[in-house]
Amino acid sequence: MTYGELIETEVEQTPEDAAESLRDLAAQIEAGGELTIESGTESVTVDAPEGVLEVEIELEREPEDDETDEIELELELEWDVEKAPERDEEDSASEHDEEATEHGEDEEGAGSDDNEDEE
Repeated sequence: MTYGELIETEVEQTPEDAAESLRDLAAQIEAGGELTIESGTESVTVDAPEGVLEVEIELEREPEDDETDEIELELELEWDVEKAPERDEEDSASEHDEEATEHGEDEEGAGSDDNEDEE
């Protein structure tokens, strides 16, 4: 399981399109099950919230340039999900071997020289 930031997206939208995106997100939260966030060609799906959410709303106003200010609205939702199962070392080592093979490395590791054993 991956921890940390799973996906981040920033796009320019009209107010109507932004509202539609928020309605889609709200519908997924309300429906439960899974929540999918998409950004271009990638997407991440997580368990939708069940029970109580922690909701943080932050509204800021900062100078943009000599003529305008920028308003920033941040919406943050937090909820708990079941802990991801731990990956055992054997699975992790197996994945490393597969990646090494894909990159042209032998199982002894990159840059190993069979002639070294003969000296």
